[in-house]
Amino acid sequence: MKRLPDDVKKARGTLRKDRTTSQTDRTSGARKVRVSAQVPRPPAGSSRDVRAFYRRHALGLVQAGRLTEDDWPAFSLLAQTYAIAAEAVRVIATEGYFRFDENKVQRKHPALQVHRDAAQTFARLASRFGMTPKDRESMNDGAPGDELAQALFAAATGENHE
Repeated sequence: MKRLPDDVKKARGTLRKDRTTSQTDRTSGARKVRVSAQVPRPPAGSSRDVRAFYRRHALGLVQAGRLTEDDWPAFSLLAQTYAIAAEAVRVIATEGYFRFDENKVQRKHPALQVHRDAAQTFARLASRFGMTPKDRESMNDGAPGDELAQALFAAATGENHE
């Protein structure tokens, strides 16, 4: 009897780590590379926000195949842009939306423009990594999710679609 693929077991909720293919992929025979070796580390001296961004997003993007070593500089810029926007929000929260200039005229706080610029840059960069709902949807057209759906259908109906 042919074994079910691990992704089918995972979708069914019956996947056990002690019974997964550990070092070789049974279909291709290729050795699997440890994901932790492929996950980028934040640059030395990075801010707390940059480090938090890396912790929250790097591993998931690597596992989804949307972040490779060639993308690390762009991902670093994305994390730095996020940190700039977060710092601008903190400044605005502390100092307010408005301030008085040298002529005692009330003006919007310069951090509002910093935040706007960083948010626009972040949105452009994030879309390249599929980090927005619309981009994830467009990246899934004809993606491996279709293979999972086919495998689940085959397992449910007892058919073999290979």
